[in-house]
Amino acid sequence: MASQLIIASTKAKANDDGDGFAVIYDLTGAAPPMPRRIVEVRTLYDCKAAHDAYVEEAKATGLPMVVTLRIADGWRAPAGFNKWRAGAAFYTRVNV
Repeated sequence: MASQLIIASTKAKANDDGDGFAVIYDLTGAAPPMPRRIVEVRTLYDCKAAHDAYVEEAKATGLPMVVTLRIADGWRAPAGFNKWRAGAAFYTRVNV
């Protein structure tokens, strides 16, 4: 059974010490650095491949951002997805 994976980006800025970063939530309605993408996935491999492809596109923009992903409401996560996400950082830093 297929699931819907939502991959999104949010503006980010490196901290002054260069070690951390700050996520910038824009409440004015401005567009995110990259548009949200909804991908149909069946396996954990599909999720990882979609995430990696989105991150590569984000790197090519040169804009600082963080990338997040989640399973759409009402859809069941592929086997291993929750364990994979629990072991990974919530945000993937790109150009930060």
